[in-house]
Amino acid sequence: MQIHRRSILAGLGGVAAGLHLTSDAVEPGATLGEVYRRLYLDWGVTLPLGTSPEVGAGGHLLGGGHGALSRQFGLGIDHLYAVEVVTVDASGTARTTVATREPSDPNRELWWAHAGGGGGNFGVVTKFWLRTPGAHGNNPAGLLPRPPGEVLDFLITLPWDTLDDESFTRLVRQHGDWHRAHSAPGDPENRLHSALLLFSRPYGAIAVKGQVAGSERLLTSYVSALLAGVRAKYTLEKQRKPWLKNVLSAGNSEDILGNRFVAKTGYLRERFTDGQIATLWSHLSADDAQGAVWLVSLGGQINATAPDATAVNQRDSVLKAIYQASGSTPADDAAAITWVRNLYADVYRTTGGVPRHDSRNQGCYINYPDPDLRRTNWPALYYGANYPRLQKVKRIWDPTNQFQHSLSIRA
Repeated sequence: MQIHRRSILAGLGGVAAGLHLTSDAVEPGATLGEVYRRLYLDWGVTLPLGTSPEVGAGGHLLGGGHGALSRQFGLGIDHLYAVEVVTVDASGTARTTVATREPSDPNRELWWAHAGGGGGNFGVVTKFWLRTPGAHGNNPAGLLPRPPGEVLDFLITLPWDTLDDESFTRLVRQHGDWHRAHSAPGDPENRLHSALLLFSRPYGAIAVKGQVAGSERLLTSYVSALLAGVRAKYTLEKQRKPWLKNVLSAGNSEDILGNRFVAKTGYLRERFTDGQIATLWSHLSADDAQGAVWLVSLGGQINATAPDATAVNQRDSVLKAIYQASGSTPADDAAAITWVRNLYADVYRTTGGVPRHDSRNQGCYINYPDPDLRRTNWPALYYGANYPRLQKVKRIWDPTNQFQHSLSIRA
């Protein structure tokens, strides 16, 4: 199966089966939502990517890509078989190369670098071939994961006016503890995905949004562990929905954050410390707070892959923290950026203001590029021990540094 990108800006250009490319199967610029629809309706399969349907799948894949099914099926790039890349050699000549994950492929390192190394580093990707490791044959219905026919969608809402610091602490602590206990590959609870959405007080409420691909017992067990001892009032809404309808109805980023927002990230190997939770309370409970912190499910099958098997080094995390603030006009930008910077620096004040790789943290997500990190050892934050190998690929495939940006890989 192939996904064809007609240009670096157009997003996805087509979806095809087996060895035959059908370049007009999906319109140029197809969003992730359109790709979900085509894969599922034609072949009953999917990719475990995100729930931002306005984003092109190529943008997800090149940085790793994760979503509500990743605890079951791994990252998006764990299903990437090959890429076609236009590179520029030392003479300035543009060349097209197909690189696969086959151990015998002399171009395999170019595939490896695109399996989570981020976009804009080595060349222009014009095609993706997708095949789950271990899949056989050329029938598209058997080459990628099959999503559940339906999921139990749920939303827990806790109004700010019923929260106190003790209930807030319990909520954040217990969300983290549950994921630490239930994030091993093969754990039955990997069928549950959740995001603890710690909106600040001016938003009016904190929420937990997620889905269960299985028995309602999983949700009951999770809610019991999450809310044990929490005195705040809450409501729980739940509804069985067809999987495709649920993933396509996910709101895009602008629906939640507005059309201008700033975001920073951090991988968590363990839950936040009580000191960090107190810091979150201090920032988020203020009457003039401007943003949110989301704690999103990771672990499970994501962590079944070795950290050097792809360019994604973060294979031992259980949650991803996303720090964000937004506004509606350019005049709001400075205040939003300052608020997020201060929160981020305060949460990580014991580790130099960033989530450096240690026993509790595992760096940052390259699909949320953060220009503030240029003042730090950003290659280690994004790529960990994989960065020297990525540099070697850069020297070979982009010797004149044609493809560069402020956080691009340096040879």
